[in-house]
Amino acid sequence: MAINDNEAQSVDIPVIKALEAIGWKLGDTLLYQPEYKLSEVQQQEYNCQSIKTDLVLQDLNGEVIAVIENKLEKKNEKKAIAKLRLLYAVILKPRFLYACSKERILFYDMAWRGLDAGEFKRCNEFLTLEQMQLKKKQHRAATQEKPIVIDSLLAGGYDAVIGKTRYYQTDCIEILIDRYKQGETKMLVHMATGLGKTRTMVALTKALLAHGLARKILFVVDRVLLAEQAIDDGFALISKEYTSTRLRSGNYKQHKHTSIHVVVIDTLERIFQEMPNQFYDLIIVDECHRSISVSRKLIFDHFLCPRIGLTATPKIAVAKKDNEVSPEDLAIRDTYKLFGCETQEATYTFDLQRGIEEGFLAEYNVQEILTHLTREAQAAGIPIEYVLDPETRKRIDLPKEKKLKLEQLERKYLSEERCDRIAEEIRKNSSYGEKMIIFGVSQAHCYLLCNALNKVLVVINSE
Repeated sequence: MAINDNEAQSVDIPVIKALEAIGWKLGDTLLYQPEYKLSEVQQQEYNCQSIKTDLVLQDLNGEVIAVIENKLEKKNEKKAIAKLRLLYAVILKPRFLYACSKERILFYDMAWRGLDAGEFKRCNEFLTLEQMQLKKKQHRAATQEKPIVIDSLLAGGYDAVIGKTRYYQTDCIEILIDRYKQGETKMLVHMATGLGKTRTMVALTKALLAHGLARKILFVVDRVLLAEQAIDDGFALISKEYTSTRLRSGNYKQHKHTSIHVVVIDTLERIFQEMPNQFYDLIIVDECHRSISVSRKLIFDHFLCPRIGLTATPKIAVAKKDNEVSPEDLAIRDTYKLFGCETQEATYTFDLQRGIEEGFLAEYNVQEILTHLTREAQAAGIPIEYVLDPETRKRIDLPKEKKLKLEQLERKYLSEERCDRIAEEIRKNSSYGEKMIIFGVSQAHCYLLCNALNKVLVVINSE
C-alpha cells in the first residue's frame, strides 16, 4: 500500500516510517486511514455511518490491537483524546491507544486500573507487534482463575528459630498479586525492618515470572551495598530459574534477556532516558521513602508499568510553617500518596509494633542518655571559638564566638568527642551478639561513629 506525501498529513509519514522500522507492515498489520462501517444501533448512537481512523495496528489475524490518532495539537488535544477513548476504543475495542503530534507520543493501555489510570502517559517509542502480543498474553494470564503458587521455601514458610510460619509474607504476596492482576499501577508495602521485605519480593518476583504475569522486573535501591545484597542474598535464591544482574551505566541493552535487573537509583537517574518506556513489567522500589524525590519521580513516571514501594518508615509530608510548597510537590514527598494510597493506608502493612506483639521481632526498651554536651546545647548553647579542618585537623579560628545549638550538632558541626562518648555508652549498655541499628545524621557523622565504635571494640577484643 503506497501513500503519497500529498495525501498524508505532515505527522502521518514520520509515524508510519517509525512503525515500519520496528516491523509493522503497511497494508498488512499497519493500516492507513481505514474506514469501519457502523451497525444501525451504532449509527444512531454516534450519528454517523462509519468511522475513519488515522492509523490502525492489527495482529496477523486481523484483530485491531491499537489505534493511533495523529491530530494531537494543543488546540485539539482534548478532542483527539476524547475521540480515542469514547469512540474508537468503544467501537474497535483495541488494547492500546496512541495520540501523536510532531513533538510527542502519548500512550494509553486499556488494561490500566487505579487512581491515575485514566491519564494518557508520554512515551518515546511505539510497541512492536511481539511486545503487544506479550502484554495481551500476560493480561490473559492475570485474568485466569488459576491459583498462583508461592514458593514457601522463599517466603511464608516455617521458621525454626521462632517456631512458626512467617504467614504475613504470603499474605503480602497474595494481596500484591491480586492488585497487580486487577491492573493497579501503584502499591505500597509497609513492613518493619527485620521482617524480610527483600525475601518477600524475591518470592513475589518468582511467582510473577513463573506464571507469565511478568517478563522483566526492575529492583531499585539507593546504595551499592543494598544492590549487592539484593543479588547475592536475595535473587541468587532463584538464579537457576531466573537470572539477575546489576545495571551499570549503559549496559542494560547487554542484559535485555535477563529477567531481573537491580539498579542503584543514582545510576538509573543517568540512564533512564535512554531506556524504552515499556522496558519493564514491574518496578520495585526499596526504601522508597528515601529513593524518590521531586526530581526522581520523573524517572519512575518514565516507565509505563506498575510500581511497588517498600518501606519500614513511610513518610507523611507536611509543609513547614511559612514554607510554600505546591500540593503536587508535597504529594511526591508523601510516601503514601506517591504510591497511590490516598487514605494513608498502605497496600499491605505489618509494622514494628505488630511484629513485636506476634513474636517476629525482639522487644526493645527505650533508654535515653544525654551527654554533658547535649545538655549544654539544649540549654544556653555551647560557646565555640574555633573548628578543626576535617582532613588536616588544622585549627580554624572563627571571626567571633558562636553559640552552638542542639539542632546544629551533627548537622552543621561534628564533635568527635561526642561520638566517642556515644560509643562508650553503647558499649556499656549492650551485650555481645546483640543486633543494633545506629542512625547517623550524615555520611560524615556515620564515619565518625564507626571510627569511635571500632576504637571501643578494639579495646574489648584486646581485653
